[in-house]
Parts: sequence; C-alpha cells; structure tokens
Amino acid sequence: MPNEQLWDPTAHIAQRSTPNAGQVSPTGQFIWPAAGILTQYFKWYHPAVDIANSGAPDVLAADAGTVIASSWDGSGYGNRVIIDHGNGYQTLYGHMQQLYVRPNQTVKRGDPVGKMGSTGRSSGIHLHLEIRLNGIAQDPLRFLQ
Repeated sequence: MPNEQLWDPTAHIAQRSTPNAGQVSPTGQFIWPAAGILTQYFKWYHPAVDIANSGAPDVLAADAGTVIASSWDGSGYGNRVIIDHGNGYQTLYGHMQQLYVRPNQTVKRGDPVGKMGSTGRSSGIHLHLEIRLNGIAQDPLRFLQ
C-alpha cells in the first residue's frame, strides 16, 4: 500500500549482524537498499518500487556485484547505478542526487552506491529500484528481505 513505512535496513543489518551483510559474492537475496516509505508499487507501466525519504539517505547495494553503469541517464532515471550480480540478476537504482561508485567497481552487499535524490523524471526525493532477471523486470517486493 502506498505511503507504507518501511523499516530501516541499515539498523536491521547492524542489529542482526547477518552473515550475508557485507557479502562479497552475490547471494541471490536482496536487502532493502534504503529506509523510507513505499510510495509506488511494481506495475506493468512502472517496473519498480519507489521508496521515498525526505532525509535523502544513502542507497545501499542490495546484493554484491559489479557496477556496470553509474552516470546520468536521459531517459528519465536521472543519476542512476546499475549493478550486475553475475547470476542473471541486475539491480537499477534511479533518481539519485549523488553517485558514489564507478563502472567496473566491485561492491559488497550493503555498500553505499549513492545518495537518494530527485533527478531525472521525478516529483520528489525517492529511490526508484528495479530488479531484473535475465533482462526481465521483476517485482522487487518478491525478493527484498
């Protein structure tokens, strides 16, 4: 449901100290990349979830992988990062105000990749999160832990 409060994934990771936090190899399981309010769900016309937070927190890599794109995207994503997890999965993080990573950089699960923002086709500070399996958009809520 829109405007649903989400838990703070960074606190969750710190509290549980899960063995997968900071994982170097892809796990195929994804952590919440940012704290905030779920404002948009996966639909045929919106292949992502949107997580809003006016505090513009850091955005975390949902799983380990290699950054394949970290730049401005003129198609609407604004500043975006794409991570290839090497197992058929890719994640896209859109509308960020700052990018912390560069192409070909290896990231661990939970590493900061950017700062939430409102760049591109955006009406407020939020993260646009896509999860793709073999190039096909998936509902992120089926995968996020």
